[in-house]
Amino acid sequence: MTSYTNIQDYTPTSDLTQLYFQNYFNPNQTLSVGTNDIVLSFFELFTGNKQSGALLASAFVQGCIVQNVDPALAVAEIRNMNSKEQLVYLSIIINNSRVGSSLLGAVAKPQVNNYVARTILPNV
Repeated sequence: MTSYTNIQDYTPTSDLTQLYFQNYFNPNQTLSVGTNDIVLSFFELFTGNKQSGALLASAFVQGCIVQNVDPALAVAEIRNMNSKEQLVYLSIIINNSRVGSSLLGAVAKPQVNNYVARTILPNV
């Protein structure tokens, strides 16, 4: 008995999956030595720890590359800010390339309906 269908045979290949994860763990980003030194030294001083400074610098550089911002210029801007402004600026750079549910350092204050707000007891 002959069966006709428009569904093609599917043979799974792991090439696309492997390529995805290889690119995930090996991001294609290049920085000049000078830019790398500027960013890395700033974040090592900012955090006071060499390892955490390197991790924060890496996240910062990735955020800058996604947003087409020069990391050295961004660090120059951060140096001229006070500590509160620095934290806000860093969280914006790092979070703009993240999914909304995984934002770091952002405080969300959703608007509450007046009818709902008055039925909630105040925290005593």
